[in-house]
Amino acid sequence: MKNQITNIIFDTNAARDFVAGLGLKEIEDYAASITGLFDKKVLRLAVSPVVIQELLYHLVDETDKDFTVSFKAIKAVMLVLEHQRKNGVHVMMSPSELIIANEIYHKRSESRELMYSQLMSIADNIAHGGIADIPDLHTIDGGTVKSYMDEIETGFASQIRGVCKSVEFMSEETGKGFEDQLNSEETEIAITTYFSRTTYNLLMNEGKLPDYHTFLPGAVPYNEEVGRKYLAFCQFIDKGNKEIIRRYPAFLKLLKEVVRRIHQSKNQISDEKLKNYVWDISLMFHVNDHTVNHEPFRFITSDKTMLLASGAFHDTNNVMTYQEFKEWIA
Repeated sequence: MKNQITNIIFDTNAARDFVAGLGLKEIEDYAASITGLFDKKVLRLAVSPVVIQELLYHLVDETDKDFTVSFKAIKAVMLVLEHQRKNGVHVMMSPSELIIANEIYHKRSESRELMYSQLMSIADNIAHGGIADIPDLHTIDGGTVKSYMDEIETGFASQIRGVCKSVEFMSEETGKGFEDQLNSEETEIAITTYFSRTTYNLLMNEGKLPDYHTFLPGAVPYNEEVGRKYLAFCQFIDKGNKEIIRRYPAFLKLLKEVVRRIHQSKNQISDEKLKNYVWDISLMFHVNDHTVNHEPFRFITSDKTMLLASGAFHDTNNVMTYQEFKEWIA
């Protein structure tokens, strides 16, 4: 009986570790040889556009300290994917908003699919060129990958601090204590809304879900019909959030761990630290049976401690540092 394939998922720093110490001229041979090793070990590299997006962020400015290593990481990862495709194996993982659109709202966001398609096309071009051949990165609503991600990161850092303050306030009001309030259903639904709202707005802007601005209290004169629409909208969102929580517990556990650390630091944790967590949390949507064809996986990360502390992984063998991964496949 054929051995079952194990999927390998790199976070962004692990993707950079993947090419550490390699020169640009070594990448092509390295990608071919590592693909051969993966085949021998019955492994498959599964790539998320979120990781590619994070790496592209550092190619906007040639003076970025991570410019060269990010370029090499994209080149290596995309070449491995190309070799795997030749062998009839290919896994491209959906970002969180596309997963939610498809599996919770049963719809597609063509606008966001196009954005990620553009990013992957850029990465594919990088695989076959040099640093001087980097394509134009102005592909997201006329802005750069960097400006797009900066906006998301800044918004996340601000909103997650607001979530922490809300949990602290409610825990004092109810006398539950911070941890009990954080783990309450009302809090879990509220913080899940950060991700579900993004998807809802995408689908709403594409005309696939109702425009909730037309029945928000205060936005229009109140009447029974407005009230019914608003109640139905709230119930629809809550139902979707509960399903997200049920299907993707790892993302919620890591999100709550971030809130917990803000609280423990007395809100002294830096914005720079908080900003990076939004992409790590998005990657946690891959940590379940729904996204890697029900096959085993290994998540390779530079922040294993954070993931284990959050409880995102029930099986600790599924999460490794890059050094542990190297030793595992040796």
